[in-house]
Amino acid sequence: MKIASDDLESVEIVGGSTRIPAVKQIIQSVFRKPPMTTMNADESVARGCTLMCAILSPTFIVKEFKIQDCQPYPITLSWHGGINEDNEIELYSRWNPLPSTKMLSFYKREPLTISACYSYPNDIPFSESRIGQYTIEQIRPQPDGNPSKIQVKVRINRHGIFDITQACIVDTTKELKDEFMDSKGVTEKNTEPNVSTANEPADENKTPTGENQQDEDDDDNNDSKNSTARSKGKDIELPITARVSGLTKQELEQLTERE
Repeated sequence: MKIASDDLESVEIVGGSTRIPAVKQIIQSVFRKPPMTTMNADESVARGCTLMCAILSPTFIVKEFKIQDCQPYPITLSWHGGINEDNEIELYSRWNPLPSTKMLSFYKREPLTISACYSYPNDIPFSESRIGQYTIEQIRPQPDGNPSKIQVKVRINRHGIFDITQACIVDTTKELKDEFMDSKGVTEKNTEPNVSTANEPADENKTPTGENQQDEDDDDNNDSKNSTARSKGKDIELPITARVSGLTKQELEQLTERE
């Protein structure tokens, strides 16, 4: 959705930094309207943060507000690919709505390591652009020697936390495909990428494509139910080893005590 400056009736500024004259001048030059300061610049931010905390907390019951958050920094995935394979994809573009779940399909014979990082390190407000490294274990070829189809579920939850939540070897036999399509509660749209037919050998060098899934809420129970429904066939779930940055156990205990 694109909005021209002429479509705006007024521009209200909040936050302590907006008191700086240079900031006001920049805002006025961008929107071509003098910024208004009728609101308390500090109190409005504090009230907004408080309201958002109450919405996220299971303890408080507040009026339902529709808040569509977004991913401010693009995220790129990379992996070790074949000779003719593109081994990098920008999976989440800037302003991608949150929460968001996407599915990736690979054709592999051996364990797969996927690295996630921010696409433009100079644009992020911190020095470390790497998000994490995820290794999908126990991948093996099909009995006929062809690479197995690996389906990987990638997710950013409503808190903006990136994770690879699930990986499995997909059984591509026609019987299982028919059984899966006829399963109750599972729709064909946005759940299963196109499966290679038995007459078409899987291309190990094919670049995986991401598919969006509806993720209206961030209820982990709903997510696990969908995963269970999708895994009722003979798909084999694979273990994922994640290496991500984080606080040590001692640091967490100290912060919890301070809180």
